Amino acid sequence: MVLHTFESSSDLIAALGNRLAVIRKLDPLALRREVTKKFRTKLLRIYGAKCGYCVRAYPTIDLQTAHIIPLEIGGLTNNGNLIVLYKTCHRDFDSGQCSIKFMMQIANDWRNQIVPSDPRPPLAKLQEVGAVILPPGGPVRDVLDAVSEMQVTRTYMKAINLINKRLAEDTYGGDGRIQLMIKRAELTRRRAARGVVERTFNFLSEINLETVPRDLRAHFFYEFG
Repeated sequence: MVLHTFESSSDLIAALGNRLAVIRKLDPLALRREVTKKFRTKLLRIYGAKCGYCVRAYPTIDLQTAHIIPLEIGGLTNNGNLIVLYKTCHRDFDSGQCSIKFMMQIANDWRNQIVPSDPRPPLAKLQEVGAVILPPGGPVRDVLDAVSEMQVTRTYMKAINLINKRLAEDTYGGDGRIQLMIKRAELTRRRAARGVVERTFNFLSEINLETVPRDLRAHFFYEFG
């Protein structure tokens, strides 16, 4: 058996050649995204051409239909799991700038046409931080800053590899090491790949709950849940 290692998605696409078109036709996520496009027209007609988060009007070309619970982890394409977001708000939500629970609350207000009395802050500057995006701190700030940049572009595997490298070097001890281990679990869960949930739980099971600092427990339980 000959095993091939592909360093990038472009290498993989080139290797698949004409077979890629056949594989794409079998991809259930691609089919469900086509269904999402049909929902977009319906949602814009009902709720208007505005972002569900920042409640500002935009050209329809800049508005996107977002899954609150991602397709990759079992989210459904239905009214209860969709919200129309401006492209920047969508990007920031997908990169983890707020929790799924928080966005569900926003979507509920959007469906009920509840407009906030004060403008909501940009998701990238949200002060009411969701559990999944505890601000980097302590000795691991440099690593988590780099990981955050990778997360915005969804290069999750690259971010995971960086964390694995730092953990293997055993540079950080105590709270810093635990913070990196929890972040690795989060990034694993966000990947659109088979078996990510099981791997996420395996990573979390390596952590002794009694050693998790109080300010990291919300993040730990969010991922474990």
